[in-house]
Amino acid sequence: MPGTHLFLSYQRSAVTTPAVERLSRRARVQLGGQGVQVFFDQRSIAAGAAWEPAIDAALARCTHFLALVSVDYWLSEQCMRELEIAVSRYEQTGAPRLLFVLADKLDPNDLALDSSAAALRLAEQGSAAAPLRRVSNAGQINFLGPHDAAGRLVRLAFEQPAQLDDQLAAMVAGIGTLLREAP
Repeated sequence: MPGTHLFLSYQRSAVTTPAVERLSRRARVQLGGQGVQVFFDQRSIAAGAAWEPAIDAALARCTHFLALVSVDYWLSEQCMRELEIAVSRYEQTGAPRLLFVLADKLDPNDLALDSSAAALRLAEQGSAAAPLRRVSNAGQINFLGPHDAAGRLVRLAFEQPAQLDDQLAAMVAGIGTLLREAP
């Protein structure tokens, strides 16, 4: 696993940013001993540094791209830019591995990366973000969770800190399992 780089992509908000901070810390502790480097913009970019080149460099070297999917994520130009770069690299080289976490309750159609309905909805909302059109195989998308006891995909439990910690721990363990698998 040397040379493993995990890029955390998320839309900043009062609830997601602290959760991503916790996810970043947990991943550094649980996976850092295996040589995994975690890119979390608020910790990985020096104060005063130009953030866009730092993000682009991290995207260029990431082996695993993890997106916290939410309504705000889909509407963010920067998040769509990061996702587009990761998907383009994936199509050209087979890396990075595309990982997703459900951070918001969404309609299943909102999770489709190639959805004309999603494109129409974004256009109606005046967003410059556009859905990705190239990821067409469900096998290309890996949902880390969170999952409930029955194995169903559920959203992160931001309002319940203990449950959120359990969800984050399970997802980091899932990342560890993915890292041990053959590429």
